[in-house]
Amino acid sequence: MVLLKSSFISKITLFLIAAMLSVSAMAVSESQCRDFKKVAEMIMDARQADLDILDLIDATDRIKEKEGTHYLVRSMIESAYLKPVYNTSKLKERAVKDFGLIYYLSCSSID
Repeated sequence: MVLLKSSFISKITLFLIAAMLSVSAMAVSESQCRDFKKVAEMIMDARQADLDILDLIDATDRIKEKEGTHYLVRSMIESAYLKPVYNTSKLKERAVKDFGLIYYLSCSSID
């Protein structure tokens, strides 16, 4: 379990770094919205796997280069952890997809 958790956190950290570095304060592209959807899905997937919130927060705290994005990702984590952990894989998958969709639609509505 520890190895699985460590691998999962490492994957999230690497993806967060890539997503954060691609963000521009001036404009948001379609690919950036897709990246945020993926980040949101990874965060909710971690939530549905019942990983400790502090592990995700620690992963994002290590990559604070883009402060505005750091706060967005931190907000995603907090929002995901306010949601319940579901018992069935079908409900878990739905929660992951719905959470990603919320962030994708929010991002793509920015002009």
